[in-house]
Amino acid sequence: MAPPSEDALLDWQEQVDEVQALEAIYGDDFRLAAASDVLPAEGRGDANGDAASSSSGRGTEPLDAATLAVLDAPASDSWQLDCSLLVRPELPAGGLRLQLPHDEGGGGGGEPGASSGSGGYRAEHLPPLCMQLRLAAGYPSRQPPQLSLSAAWLSGGASQQLQEQLQALWEEQGPGIPVCYAWADWLQGGVLRQLAPGGSLQLGAPPSGGGAGSEQAGQQSGQQQAAGSDGGQVEGGAWQAEDTLMMLLRYNAVQEHQAFHVSMHTCGVCLEEQPGRQFTRLDCRHAWCSSCLGAQASLAVAEGGLERLRCPDPQCKAPLPPSALQRLLTAEEFARWEQLTLQRTLDSMPDAAYCPRCSTISIEDADSCAQCPKCFFVFCSLCNEGWHPGTTCVSAETKLAMLRRKMEGGGRAALEDLRRQEQELLSVAQIEKTAKKCPRCGMATEKAEGCNKMSCGGCGAYWCWRCGKEIDGYKHFRSGDCILFDEAEILRWEAQWDEMQAAARIAAAGMRNDFMAETVARAGGRPRGCFCPQCGQVNHKIAQNNHISCWSCGGHFCAQCHAVLRGKGAGASHFGPRGCKQHSPD
Repeated sequence: MAPPSEDALLDWQEQVDEVQALEAIYGDDFRLAAASDVLPAEGRGDANGDAASSSSGRGTEPLDAATLAVLDAPASDSWQLDCSLLVRPELPAGGLRLQLPHDEGGGGGGEPGASSGSGGYRAEHLPPLCMQLRLAAGYPSRQPPQLSLSAAWLSGGASQQLQEQLQALWEEQGPGIPVCYAWADWLQGGVLRQLAPGGSLQLGAPPSGGGAGSEQAGQQSGQQQAAGSDGGQVEGGAWQAEDTLMMLLRYNAVQEHQAFHVSMHTCGVCLEEQPGRQFTRLDCRHAWCSSCLGAQASLAVAEGGLERLRCPDPQCKAPLPPSALQRLLTAEEFARWEQLTLQRTLDSMPDAAYCPRCSTISIEDADSCAQCPKCFFVFCSLCNEGWHPGTTCVSAETKLAMLRRKMEGGGRAALEDLRRQEQELLSVAQIEKTAKKCPRCGMATEKAEGCNKMSCGGCGAYWCWRCGKEIDGYKHFRSGDCILFDEAEILRWEAQWDEMQAAARIAAAGMRNDFMAETVARAGGRPRGCFCPQCGQVNHKIAQNNHISCWSCGGHFCAQCHAVLRGKGAGASHFGPRGCKQHSPD
């Protein structure tokens, strides 16, 4: 292996200085990937832990700029340094528009962190462009470094065009001067002016570059999926523009989120300036400190006011997403929010009803009939009473209002309020139909029974039921204009009196029958009763008379033969010489 010449040593020193300068300027975005034929064989063994080398004497050693600085010369005049540099393009003010091939006037929605409008999808951050450089012997004195460009948003044709322009920049500058920094600086400021004139980047062609450079770009930026790690080949080897767009939008969202977290912001509620990591950013792009937004959400959930879970901006009022609520609320509060949300969802269902017995959700049919799946109670969903087919329980207006409340999400309380209003109206109608108002205080009074002299339970006034005037007492009924008792009331009392008399007679006969049995028992005899052939009640003979009148049903029968004596004079024809004896000992 021939030692390097004097010109080669000058190139080597220029390359080492340039690698050190790039590492100092770009930091972690620059990486010395590998070096070939730089260390001698024994040095490579020390660096790698073995003395591995190919049969031709060439080897590849992972080094850094500090290691190269201590070397006076490479081991061979055919050395190579493989470097990679992530160039972050400067985006125009207001962001970069990302357009699909079929987007003429704009696109629809996108990932959070990107906006879309009449110019397509707009991004504030773009994945870096990976420059893969190979610094070989002869650079920079005779030839430029070998260059490869790759990025998720860079097509093969655009990559070739950029490489030609960088080659022209080398030729314009002339050999002998390192060009890597000039290339990186030109790409950082001019790549989008070249590929995205007017601030609009057209997507759709396959991305360029190999898998290694793209993978390094993804590792350095934290977004491997945006930079690509498989050479840009998915599903049959063809990238779709939509896939590239989604990668760029996800990368933009992550970078924007990270930038927001490290910067300071002022909360619009408490007016305190705090770092972004203490803020909660909503889907509407408004941000509020987590303590203020969490206090508002906790109060709304505790009071059941889910409609207040909105962005505090008075011009926005966008609802808070569940992901934000889960971060702001405690586990118990979030569980209550889920329960209230489910409850309101069920209440807004037009065919859902709650069982009046166990409050289990049930499904009603077209006739407002529902059966509880838990207790199997069949009820009317309109009045919450037992199912009553063919009977109208609420008016058509109330039923229509209940359906509207359900569709508007009024909830169970709104339906109960409608039922209560319906019952109150029915009660008022019934009161107006059967009751009258006190002439002094206006309290409604309903007459159940008795005379027409009414006593108000509210103010104690006396008034006449017939004429409705306030009276002193019974003197009002002496004039003859108003009667004390209505004829219907008198007839009702007479019928009630007859029933009471009949019951009294039966009770007296039963008491007399029991008295006779006790009298016989006290005299030392054995009371013998006979059963009435009509009602079966026990009757006792009085003074050995076999003609018995039943104390219970009032029927007559013979105590000896138990024949029923019907009609007037039946006893005279039944008892006699040819019949039963009317009197006989027990």
